[in-house]
Amino acid sequence: MEIPAIGVVYRHMLGSKVHNILPSIAYIDAEIADMEKYQQEGYGLILTSHYVPEGQEAVKEKLRYLRKVKELAGQSKDKADFIRQVKANFPTYEGDNYLEMSASALFK
Repeated sequence: MEIPAIGVVYRHMLGSKVHNILPSIAYIDAEIADMEKYQQEGYGLILTSHYVPEGQEAVKEKLRYLRKVKELAGQSKDKADFIRQVKANFPTYEGDNYLEMSASALFK
């Protein structure tokens, strides 16, 4: 839900330091498009169900994460390799269970 008049957007999840459940490359692309829109619209506050209120720095970080995860999904040889590479690139991220779910969906 976007409220442009007050610069706020509410979405299910953002979490600038948390793995997301990413079930497909198409879904990652959609998330990237959402983040780019939030940047263009200049939303100053992003509210979510699963994390603290965040702003544009979180959007920038999530874009970095999504782009890198998409790249790693394309170059990883299997689920275990993908998880290892994502953890190596984002060692302080929380939500390993979300990463595991993403890996299971991306590498069936």
